[in-house]
Amino acid sequence: MNTVTVIAKRWSRDWGLWHGDDCWTQVRNLKNAGQQVRDYLDMVEPEIDHSNLTVEVVSPEVAAFDESMAEEGRNIPWEEIKAEMGW
Repeated sequence: MNTVTVIAKRWSRDWGLWHGDDCWTQVRNLKNAGQQVRDYLDMVEPEIDHSNLTVEVVSPEVAAFDESMAEEGRNIPWEEIKAEMGW
């Protein structure tokens, strides 16, 4: 397993990180999602080294946010807003 894709779903204060129908773990800020998934996998599969695993985080909410903000013009501080929201 070199790459794993998880779907990030926004909860009230954090993000659930889903793989298929299973919620593997959660994280407050998406920038930490990759390490959180590796930590989770280390816990459930301790015999495997996950340190070099690439974690692809996909979020429909973030994609929708980016698309709607793109329509509003270049004056919106998108990266700042996403950082404040933990995206």
